[in-house]
Amino acid sequence: MKDFGKTAVSLSKTPLGIIALAFVFIYAIAALVCSSSILIPDERKIIIWFLVLFPVFIMLIFYLLVSRHAKHLYSPGDFTSDEYFLKYASDSKKLSENDFV
Repeated sequence: MKDFGKTAVSLSKTPLGIIALAFVFIYAIAALVCSSSILIPDERKIIIWFLVLFPVFIMLIFYLLVSRHAKHLYSPGDFTSDEYFLKYASDSKKLSENDFV
């Protein structure tokens, strides 16, 4: 459990990490509800379809987010210096991979 807490803290520092944490939280709750014995078979089918289709939907959203709005997904801490962050914020095509942490 300690490792999960450390991972959650490190993921919560970036926009994609926050989305990933929300995904894990929703998926875990759905899996717990599906495993409970209080559901009738029709209700369980709905939850199972959710468990199957939700990751596909999230991957599609991740793809669209990263491909169209990549510039907004980095925080200043992801760069080796503030200068590189400001340079990236003004024009992302000028930076190389060495400018990131």
